[in-house]
Amino acid sequence: MVIGDLPATIAAFRAFRARLEPLGSPSQVDLSDLDVVCEPTAPTAAAQGGS
Repeated sequence: MVIGDLPATIAAFRAFRARLEPLGSPSQVDLSDLDVVCEPTAPTAAAQGGS
């Protein structure tokens, strides 16, 4: 099922990792990326909880 998305996922990861390398702090940028990925979910949950 997910195997169909694997090549795209790997390509995206390689591109992301290529951007990380010059920065020299993979963990910091990795956390940043996770933040961006989670961002759409957080406001939605907050909006539902606030309402």
